[in-house]
Amino acid sequence: MKHGAGRYARLDGGRQVSDAREASHAREAVRHGAPGQAERAQAGRQEGEWARPAGSQQAVQAQIGQERTERRRAPAGRSRTGAGALGIIAANPGAIEPLAGGLIRALAEEGVAVDCFAPFGAGGEARALRQLGARVHQVPLQGRGFEPGAQVRSLALLARLLRAGGLGTLLGLELEGAVYAGLAGRMIGARRVVALIDRVLLEMGAGARRGFMARVRNQTLRRLYRLALARSHAAIFYNADDTEALARAGILPRQLAVHVVGGAGIDLARVRELPLPDIAEGLAFLMAAPLERAKGVATYFEAARLVAARGARARWRLYGPDGSEGDAIAREALAAFGSPVEMLAPQMGLAEALAQAHVVVLPAHAPGTDDVALQALAVARPLIVSDVRGLREAVDEGVNGHLVPAGDPRALARAMAQVLKRPDLIAAMAAASRRKAERLYDIRLANRLACEALGLGLGLGPGHGLGQTADQCAA
Repeated sequence: MKHGAGRYARLDGGRQVSDAREASHAREAVRHGAPGQAERAQAGRQEGEWARPAGSQQAVQAQIGQERTERRRAPAGRSRTGAGALGIIAANPGAIEPLAGGLIRALAEEGVAVDCFAPFGAGGEARALRQLGARVHQVPLQGRGFEPGAQVRSLALLARLLRAGGLGTLLGLELEGAVYAGLAGRMIGARRVVALIDRVLLEMGAGARRGFMARVRNQTLRRLYRLALARSHAAIFYNADDTEALARAGILPRQLAVHVVGGAGIDLARVRELPLPDIAEGLAFLMAAPLERAKGVATYFEAARLVAARGARARWRLYGPDGSEGDAIAREALAAFGSPVEMLAPQMGLAEALAQAHVVVLPAHAPGTDDVALQALAVARPLIVSDVRGLREAVDEGVNGHLVPAGDPRALARAMAQVLKRPDLIAAMAAASRRKAERLYDIRLANRLACEALGLGLGLGPGHGLGQTADQCAA
């Protein structure tokens, strides 16, 4: 259903003036800050799903009424306003639990209200967030194709819900969520707005694509990053390389408070070190990733073929779902490589696949933090990964694994052969991986840094890991 901007005044008769002002602010923000429809259509989808606006005016009115009622009835021990309440905004609802699930659980246990705003669909994302202790709100963030009219409606609705809930501290997830948080935060006069950028999508350097579409995509992304970061008080990044890349591109505001943390974190109290399997049947390499060229699947298959051709006694395995991106590789096509790689059943589960491996291989071509790398560190597995942003941070060369150039099967083959020559070092490398996880990737560290960036100032106990400084978290 289409919603005209002028109809917002009728959603709540007591707020006609401010509603009209919010719609006006939204139109102004869209006109000056965001890319147009044609440019966005050329650039293509960047992160998440740009959901089509959904829901009725009656549903929105009911949400706003519920917000005000619960704000008045909030128990004394559960903060609903100001510095003690957090609003999380995401254009991709599937990103909330992976990026902020641990933070939501920790805050909810301390009685801090957490409200999540996203275009929730029929999936289980909303239910999972409620189980963590958050309240969820269906908000039509982003019209498909980045329609300006949809932007106005989405921003105005979001601002109304945030204002009705008394939320002055906002966390925007991923690039699109950060844009919305920044714009809506300015509209309502938010106390604190923080952008969480898990990966920077700009293509820079020698490996950047040079075609017309690549240039359009990069121009669009530059505008979005500037828009998101210029309206944020602080930003959380998952690796220092991303902050340096944005600074070199002139996108990172000088006054922005920057926090670097090693991903969303792993609950090391639950994820225990796994014993290495018996090496009698041969050393086992594991790649865990979707079947996509960008993940380096073809590189892994070719490197395994090269090593096996030398008579090495080893096993190579691939665990992951079918690819969903444009560069997906069909399972049948992989047989043409003539590689010894064994395809593991998807129903096996990552934990079981890791338990059967000695070394984890992640030869991705594109930058980005990989959760599999963090899981491998947590269960104590050496790593061979591409030397790209978001992956290289997981490896200390020669200590807990090796770095290889992206897209180079011969270099990957040499790294695997190096491990095969010294299997006696695997146990020490495995122990080094676990120590690295404990030092940098514990979920308590991630929660601590997020609270500091958000300015929540909560005295959470040791169980939540608050107490170190941001510098110590990023060390």
